[in-house]
Amino acid sequence: MVENGLVGIYDRKGKMLMPHIYNATSFYAIDEYSFAVKQYNKWGTINLKSEIIEPFRFNSMEKLNEYLYYKIQNPPKFSAYFQSDSIVALDPKSFFYKGRKNNKWAILDSNFQSISTYQFDAITGQEASSYVILQQNGKYGLVVLTQNSYKMVLPCQYVHLSLHENTFAYLIDETQTCAIFHLASQTFIIKEEKLTIFYCAKEDKILVMQLGNKQGVINFNGKIVLPLMRACSRIQRLSAHKIIYQQSNDWYIVEG
Repeated sequence: MVENGLVGIYDRKGKMLMPHIYNATSFYAIDEYSFAVKQYNKWGTINLKSEIIEPFRFNSMEKLNEYLYYKIQNPPKFSAYFQSDSIVALDPKSFFYKGRKNNKWAILDSNFQSISTYQFDAITGQEASSYVILQQNGKYGLVVLTQNSYKMVLPCQYVHLSLHENTFAYLIDETQTCAIFHLASQTFIIKEEKLTIFYCAKEDKILVMQLGNKQGVINFNGKIVLPLMRACSRIQRLSAHKIIYQQSNDWYIVEG
């Protein structure tokens, strides 16, 4: 509630919890008894008794999942609790973060502690996925987050790396060899120069690959159910274990 340009906090019954002495307030609470508030253009945190938890010395406060991070500018530094000068959630639903120090990124755990070294030029989380793409010296790699740690899946040695439906990774190495990698089994399915992914359909649980005028199909279990052959005008799932495809005016059914 605002009074004379200053903000106070009241409960649902209208009882004042905090007096009107703050420039702004946020319900980004550390817990149900503490709040982020702004006074004299600086942010801090207080409890319901208006006792100061974090002094008013931060330029901004933002919530990452269930946690606050505090940022001080000139020069940019975080609260002494953190080692990074920038912290970003890898996925809004996860409890992993990336932190930056000296323009290099590291993976942080749920307590904002680094579980990798600050060596990456970029770290990109995937929505609703435990896979994270790393970039180092112009090359890309892949890790999977596991509890409060991570496991290297693909080293940073690819000039291109993209994920498809959290099931496949498409890779290109320095020799321009292209590959399709199955994430669940962590195996390479096929490697060919100029191989591309035509499309990946989550509903049909198939990936259609293309090489020149040839097409093939891989199911989501990582099995090639239709090897590279003449391009198909239509490919779709017929049932849980069958795929139907069309070439010219003819239709064919394969297991997969």
